[in-house]
Amino acid sequence: MSQRPNIIFMLTDDQRYDTMGFMGSTQVYTPNLDKLAAEGSKFSNVFHVAPICMPSRASMQLGKYISQHNCGFDLPTDYTVTTKEYQESYPVLLRKNGYFTGFIGKFGFPVTDEKKHNATRNIDPTSSNDDPYYKLSNQLELKEIAMPSNEFDVWYGFTGQGGYFPNKENKFNGYENKFGDDHLTMFNAHQAEDFLEQAAASGKPFSLSLSFKAPHRPHTASNKWKKYYENITINRMPNDKPEYFAVLPEVVRTHSRNAAEYWGSEKMERSPGMAGRGAWKDEAVFQHDFKNYYGLISGVDEAVGVIRAKLDELGIADNTIIIYTSDNGYFCGSKQLGGKELLYEESIKAPLIVFDPRHKKDQWIDGLVSTVDICPTILDFSGLKKTADMYGSSIIPLINGQEKEIHTAVYGENDFNDNYVDIDNHPSPENYQSIHSKYVRTHDYKYVRYQLCHPIIEEMWNMKEDPLETNNLVGNPEYQEQLNKMRALLDKFIEETAVEV
Repeated sequence: MSQRPNIIFMLTDDQRYDTMGFMGSTQVYTPNLDKLAAEGSKFSNVFHVAPICMPSRASMQLGKYISQHNCGFDLPTDYTVTTKEYQESYPVLLRKNGYFTGFIGKFGFPVTDEKKHNATRNIDPTSSNDDPYYKLSNQLELKEIAMPSNEFDVWYGFTGQGGYFPNKENKFNGYENKFGDDHLTMFNAHQAEDFLEQAAASGKPFSLSLSFKAPHRPHTASNKWKKYYENITINRMPNDKPEYFAVLPEVVRTHSRNAAEYWGSEKMERSPGMAGRGAWKDEAVFQHDFKNYYGLISGVDEAVGVIRAKLDELGIADNTIIIYTSDNGYFCGSKQLGGKELLYEESIKAPLIVFDPRHKKDQWIDGLVSTVDICPTILDFSGLKKTADMYGSSIIPLINGQEKEIHTAVYGENDFNDNYVDIDNHPSPENYQSIHSKYVRTHDYKYVRYQLCHPIIEEMWNMKEDPLETNNLVGNPEYQEQLNKMRALLDKFIEETAVEV
């Protein structure tokens, strides 16, 4: 029997799919990621099941949709993951089957003994949030709160969002800055080196889950990468123009924090507080944020290079698989929106690199992939089968050429509405408007349903002819048959993924 491979799963936060050189960016500097992609498989059609951090991360570790794990920010999926549920995550399953396991960085979702409501969900948005999981101060020792630290051999995780810089006690999110780093991303890389030394000494195959905070807000890169981008003018996205904003549904233009992040309070009825962050309509704010956003991505790229060099130094590179993706996309001003969570391409499309040194192959893979496939794929690489209640499929048949497709369509949803009052507590439910939504996507079409809006809002695009999603085909009689097919596909996904409570 051949030796089981080591597996490193690298996850960034808020990284748009095309913000790397090999994905077509001419401005963001990513030589190490470009090299990794050139030596492995890179994917052009990968989609998030829930494009915002908490439910996305839970889905990747558990191989389940948000409908099953119910872990998210807003009703009806505003629960924690239980310790029992977490026993079927890929890190726990690998450890039970002989892997030496570690976690580094932002964990992203709470794990508790009993199913609990997440404290982030407040019917009254002015009410306080007393859950320490979401109130991380890097001056406090909060590493053990709502965290499955005992499920890993090495635990360097932290709660909440964490911070990019060491505090007055020279700690990064509760950990001593023993490497003398000035930014969290490189500190995480050095923690990874420390883990790799322990893993090599263990004599076991290892699994490392490395979750960077970067390039999440606040957009504050290290001094090195700030200086690199200092004299570069960041180009706006091609669809950062008024005509792309104008065709969005009114509920998106007036009820989403995405519009608020771009426009400030100018076009918002509900989220004026977003204006305090600075509005991307202002060129100076945009340049500041995206020089730092790209700088944060280049910092991750540098960390990837450090980790690969360590694998070479320890003599274990030839048996270590590296998987790289992000927890959700980011609009970066496209459609004159900020943030993520909405079900447009900039938010739901994911980067994905899979590098297997045992079978080096520079290839593009166009088959449809869902981020719910991450867990079954990692299990498959380790020689394990997914459990009976996991969704998704291993993507290894795509990589080795056995299959051209593993899905005919992929599915996802947004259950985040910025803690807006839920419909049951709304004073006028018959007029309720919400960006809660679900999508189904094939190669050729995408259909989105805002199911809580009154009346229900639908969008459908021909993704081959209209990749920027400007021409909503709902209501066009020539596409009625296709619309009915997409409606049926979404209904089928909803039915198949429903869990009886």
